[in-house]
Amino acid sequence: MWSGANTFAWFVAARIVAGISEGNISICMAALADLEDKKSKSHGMAMVGVAYSIGFTVGPFVGASMSSFLKADEEFFAIPAYFALAMCLLDIFIVYFFLPETLPSEKRASSLYLSVQEGLDLINPKKMFAFRAVEMSDHDRCCVSIIGLAYFLYLFFFSGLEFTLTFLTHNRFGFTRMDQGKMFAVLGVIMTLVQGGYIRRAMIGREIAIAKRSICVLIVGFVVIGFATESWMLYAGLVPFAYAAASVVPCLSSAVSNYGGISEKGRVMGTLRSLGALARATGPCFASVLYWLMGSKFAYVLGGLLLLLPLKVLKILEKVLAKHAKSS
Repeated sequence: MWSGANTFAWFVAARIVAGISEGNISICMAALADLEDKKSKSHGMAMVGVAYSIGFTVGPFVGASMSSFLKADEEFFAIPAYFALAMCLLDIFIVYFFLPETLPSEKRASSLYLSVQEGLDLINPKKMFAFRAVEMSDHDRCCVSIIGLAYFLYLFFFSGLEFTLTFLTHNRFGFTRMDQGKMFAVLGVIMTLVQGGYIRRAMIGREIAIAKRSICVLIVGFVVIGFATESWMLYAGLVPFAYAAASVVPCLSSAVSNYGGISEKGRVMGTLRSLGALARATGPCFASVLYWLMGSKFAYVLGGLLLLLPLKVLKILEKVLAKHAKSS
């Protein structure tokens, strides 16, 4: 669909299908959540992040390089689209032939109808924030709801400003497609090093603390980007941006995966990913309006300051956990 998109409507339709297909990440996270060993689960979550970072490193650069082959052709996106299609087909082949089921048959949903009915709770915002699709204790539900809210708020502001990053680099610094590809490649390298060299080892049992620290770092990064007038200042702000991108989501995902019974892990992770999808759908709209109406500096500085909201939510979680530990 994308390779043949010769109208904007057809392109939007292709993006809708692509968005639906991003459920594969949720399935991957749910499969990791099926692991009973907490250490293996945390390592698995981090390795998914590493894989994402490697893709984030190579993908934009490859796409920009391929699109440059057809500079004079208005359908410059066709070659990257065909390459992405080939990678998807390879992925399907690997999953089908080499990836076993992670959840025993006796713990799976009893019928497809029940799964669909429960799945409807994952697209109801009110039920999503309360994790109503998951059976768990009141304390656990309170904790995952708080983490889910922090996850949503973080991704709402992060994905929104991430979406406008290409606007900023082009309008303020005159970046070409290739320059932007190189920029995302640098971000991907930093994310890979952070996740593979630090987060994978450090986050076990410290997920919330690391997530809080990363959000604080990201606030500084967004403010620096907002005031950047030279390329080196932009990259100085992108370093904390990459650090937070590599750590917050894996840490919060790992923290949530500790709640609920073994048969509920898929619902827990699915609900969390649904909140993330909602944030990624609405955040760019908010940030784009802010960017074009108020200017890039205002958008990035305000966006950075608004990240104090998920930080405050995580501090509330720590108080809830401390109170529960004291009472028990």
